[in-house]
Amino acid sequence: MRTKVKNGSRTKKPDFFKPGVLVQSSWMPHSADACSIAASPGRNFFHPLMFLWRVLSIGLLLLAWVPVFAATHGGDCMLQRYIDTHKGAPSGGLNCVSEDVRLHNYTKLSGPEVCALGEQINVSVRAEFQSGATERYDVGVFFTEQGLTPNAVGGTCYSDYLHDASAASLPPVNDDLDLTGGSGPFLNLEWDQDPLDVCGDIDRDNPSTLETESFQVTCTDRNQDGLVDLSSCSVWQTGGSKGTLQSPSCTSEADVTAETAAACSCVVLDVASLRVKRDMGDAPAGYAEAWQSVKTELYLGSLMPAIDDEFNWGGDGIDDSLAAADDDEEDGTWFDPAKAGVPGSYKVGISVVNTTGTDAVLAAWLDLDCSGTFDAAEMQTLTVTTSGAYLLDWGSVTLCDTDATQTFARVRLGDSSDFVSAPTPEGWGGYGEVEDYLVELSGVTSTPVVIADFAATQREQGGALVTWLTASEIDAAAFRLERRVSTGPQQQNERWQRVHQVSWIPALMAVQGGHYEVVDASVMTGEVYSYRIVEQTGSGARIVYGPYDVSVVAGEAPVSSSVNDYLSRKRLDVAKVAQRGKHAQKPAGNNRIINSKASKGQGGELKAASSLKLAVSQSGVYTLAVDELADYLKISTTELIELQALGLISLTTGGFEVDWYADPDGTFYFYGEQADSQFSATRTYWLNAYQAGSDMNQLDVDAVEQASAARFVDQRHFEEDKIFFLTASDSAESDYWFWAILSDAAPSGAFELQVPAAYEGVGHISVGLTGLTSTRHEVQVQVNGFEIGSVVFSGNTRHTQTLELPVSVFANGGDSLAVVMTLTKNESNNWNALLLDDFTVDYVRGYTATADRLAYSSAGLTTLGGFSHEEVVTMQVTDPRHPVWVNGGVVSAAGGNFSYSADLPLGDYVSSSSDGLLTPVSVVIDAASDLVSKRNHADYVIIATDELWEGAVALADYRSANLDTMVVNLQDIFDEFAWGEPDPSAIRGLVKASRQWRTVPRYFVLLGDGNFDYQDRMGLGYNIISPMMTGGRKDLHTNDTLLGDPDETGKPLAAVGRIPAKTLQQAMDYVAKVKAFENGSFNLPSMILTDRPDRAGNFTLSGQLLSSVVEGGQTILNAQGNRFVDVKADLIESLDQGLGLLNYIGHGGIDRLSGSGLLVNEDADSGLINVHTPVFVGLTCLVNFYAIPGFDSLGERLVMRPDAGVVASWAASGLSQNNEAAHLGFVFNDVYNQHERLGDVIIDAFNETNALANVYTLLGDPALKLQK
Repeated sequence: MRTKVKNGSRTKKPDFFKPGVLVQSSWMPHSADACSIAASPGRNFFHPLMFLWRVLSIGLLLLAWVPVFAATHGGDCMLQRYIDTHKGAPSGGLNCVSEDVRLHNYTKLSGPEVCALGEQINVSVRAEFQSGATERYDVGVFFTEQGLTPNAVGGTCYSDYLHDASAASLPPVNDDLDLTGGSGPFLNLEWDQDPLDVCGDIDRDNPSTLETESFQVTCTDRNQDGLVDLSSCSVWQTGGSKGTLQSPSCTSEADVTAETAAACSCVVLDVASLRVKRDMGDAPAGYAEAWQSVKTELYLGSLMPAIDDEFNWGGDGIDDSLAAADDDEEDGTWFDPAKAGVPGSYKVGISVVNTTGTDAVLAAWLDLDCSGTFDAAEMQTLTVTTSGAYLLDWGSVTLCDTDATQTFARVRLGDSSDFVSAPTPEGWGGYGEVEDYLVELSGVTSTPVVIADFAATQREQGGALVTWLTASEIDAAAFRLERRVSTGPQQQNERWQRVHQVSWIPALMAVQGGHYEVVDASVMTGEVYSYRIVEQTGSGARIVYGPYDVSVVAGEAPVSSSVNDYLSRKRLDVAKVAQRGKHAQKPAGNNRIINSKASKGQGGELKAASSLKLAVSQSGVYTLAVDELADYLKISTTELIELQALGLISLTTGGFEVDWYADPDGTFYFYGEQADSQFSATRTYWLNAYQAGSDMNQLDVDAVEQASAARFVDQRHFEEDKIFFLTASDSAESDYWFWAILSDAAPSGAFELQVPAAYEGVGHISVGLTGLTSTRHEVQVQVNGFEIGSVVFSGNTRHTQTLELPVSVFANGGDSLAVVMTLTKNESNNWNALLLDDFTVDYVRGYTATADRLAYSSAGLTTLGGFSHEEVVTMQVTDPRHPVWVNGGVVSAAGGNFSYSADLPLGDYVSSSSDGLLTPVSVVIDAASDLVSKRNHADYVIIATDELWEGAVALADYRSANLDTMVVNLQDIFDEFAWGEPDPSAIRGLVKASRQWRTVPRYFVLLGDGNFDYQDRMGLGYNIISPMMTGGRKDLHTNDTLLGDPDETGKPLAAVGRIPAKTLQQAMDYVAKVKAFENGSFNLPSMILTDRPDRAGNFTLSGQLLSSVVEGGQTILNAQGNRFVDVKADLIESLDQGLGLLNYIGHGGIDRLSGSGLLVNEDADSGLINVHTPVFVGLTCLVNFYAIPGFDSLGERLVMRPDAGVVASWAASGLSQNNEAAHLGFVFNDVYNQHERLGDVIIDAFNETNALANVYTLLGDPALKLQK
């Protein structure tokens, strides 16, 4: 029998098995003394001889027993053990679903932290057993070493059992349990068996743990939770010593087996702290979890994914294994920033590695509504069969609401059957990779070059002169140069310290950038220092460039090194830009391809149309003497007077009829208004003879005695256009010329405003300002020494505020106002700057003429003084296009001058003596063209001026071999489509009219350079064909492409290209260049040149995507991972050897590719010797911005280089976003070989995607025949 001692529910071992304790057995008779032997009906253990025999036997057993602790490695699994033990397989197979003994948990004791799926690893674990039965015996466990089978039934296994871990200890006995220690002793319910039982048992109340030896398994993750799975089976005996297998004892691991086919339990459990190599998404926790197993044959980008930790789930779109680094391994793509709430196309190129030989699915989700979830409608998918670059296109979308600042995207590449059939943004997707991206919605990140040529040079006075240039400045308000310094007792702390004395260095407000020099007196020659540049933008953001680690080099600093703090200057290249005088007027009838039209005169007789263009520069009464006008019209004075009498003189401006007056002698009068156009300082009036017009109504007024001194409120507008700032607005109609800048660096400005005949009285002054920065602006205004108040507003917007002018301002008389404006410095550390646009002054004025003329308002008895002649003309001009001729009134002599008095009804008037009458600044006889005629026909239209006419004819002659050509004079276009005003959009009017021609033109050439200084304020004079400006992202820029879009849909119908020649010689050289290209070598290779990737775009990936559609031989030249000097050398060498097509993707400035200058203007001037001139496609910013006064773009330098460079440049003239640019380049190259001529490729590309039609422009001939 066995004796059990109960302590609660726990079964205890008899105390006499405790080491070192003398125990009195509970079943020894208490009446017997120690020397007595009690009788027993069976064996008598305490018979003296028997007792001695037992003691000796146990001693000999302990001396001879060697415990069998070794587990089995690489042995049989459970089924084979069963077969060996039972001498046969179970008839129905093993049924291992019992809960009698089950493995509950695994904890790793030794082994790697992570493993790749399928990798063989060695681990040891702590295995926890639980029992659902009262008692089970001889518990063992089998672990499959293959790992790929769902359990440890078959194959090769590691097997183990509950046994004491120490060879020095006693075999497991029913005493002093350590059930959860993992190393025993374990419960042994069969301690009294012979031979001694060494296999541990278990019951419902006593779970146990086992610490295994290190064994080999295959890394698996069947439940896709990221933890390694172990496939195992536990086995046991159900009857203990009553069982039939190990009766009476289990003496080694080899005895461990299932007693019956159901005495086993198989499970697959995770091993805590042993992770499978996998890649996880890291979008914020609100987005569903997603992960992929890692495989070397299937991933995104060019780098294997890092191993992500599930406990770091939920982030900011930055890969959690890299903390705040730049997501080096998340290189599959880049989601470019977008503008929240603004519709636009969104496309993403994604690089994939798939060498598995089987299909995988590429899926991407873009949280379009910022809901915090990835929805099915936000998904784009593709099947990926091989490695390469793939394009996902969401089409036209609106990302979130306007106040959103960010959203997220997820890209998954997976191969599991479930994922391939129905991709989801969550859970496991098989092998592959998942990448999450933060998508900024605060605005578009474009690709302009900002900082270039950073250097530090020794100064003679000590320290160094730190220099750099800005290759472009768009929305830049100010810069700050900082150097990294060490602080603290052991120099253990680092911080950035401003170098210059002033808080900020003002930006130059020049889109082409400028040169900056800063004195750093605290550095030494030969030492290396780390600098950075902080830009404050007009919108309030701060952008950090650098750091730049530079050595202070010995040498001679620039002459300007004498500056004490900083110096800056705009980049101008006037020496390279041809200086030209004022263009001559086009002679009548000269250089006309189009015949003059005719008009029908009075009585049905056909007469030659006589049209005059009268240009006026200011508002007032204009006159033309009868003989002068008759001479212009080529008719007699008699005939002119007859036409006036018959009303057969027509006067118009801007398409509106204007009333005129002729006196009996034939002198012609009209009221002219000053121009309000940014394109010209004059307004054009058309005078047509033999066309019915409208003469003025007349008003008879009474003569009166001289009225008492009277006054009226006059209003005068003051505006001077001295500086331009293109980022002040993104509207093409905006005025980007300003008077002055007020800033923290120069906070005050003085301005003198003429106010003739001012009287004492209350007036008002309106101040028009535009903020350069997003800060609060406060300007104190002082007039004639009196503080009259302040103008206060915030932001970089236009603001007009009116202040009262007290009587004291006018108390001292005088005809001018001295205005002083002072900008108050903000308390914040932000740069403060604004632009002065204009003033408007209302003041009390006397009726005194200035320069023998006066514009005034009146209602009743009025006397005007100050005329130098007794002949005074008066018109009522309340409606300026329909003035009224005033008859009557009286002129009187007064103090050496003359006065005019009349009783005038309420209205606005202008009076001039004969000496104050105005005459047009020019009169041009026009021979009318007929560009709207449907009889016109041409495939190819060249627009030119007289200066370059010969070049236009040469190009037309060359093209006429294959195309129907026409040369059109630019002025004819202005005359027919802009009422004679030099409005560049008139060219779009011609394109629209040409859609009705008998042959509709496909190509339009603008022969001549141009700039946005339409009125030649800077005096450079080479604005041959003015560009049309268009609004973009934070900027205004030129765009010729949209001239070919007559319906303004964003999809041009005709290809427009500009040949930016400044001289006839340049025009002729370009014609020769085109001929050489089209008649030169064919089958030249293409090149794709890419900049180093950064936050503005993964240019390397974009280049890979582009390469998939570039046909023929091609070379990819990648700046990533290579020295710029080597890349530039390779580029120039390739150009010299001959290229047919050169694509560039990356950062660009007006005069350069890349901030490191892969190609710059100086290279275009003299560094290139390539005979074969390729087509250049610049998928970047600003390279074709040809229209900056005094500064050529890289595109025009390359195109106009006569013996090298490129034959055509299709690139951005404004800011370009890489996402859209890469897609546009993809489409362009995809259709490149489908067309014969360059312009057709461009039209086709914009028909596919018009996202950048307002940014990309062509410099070169749109009818260029492409090399194939």
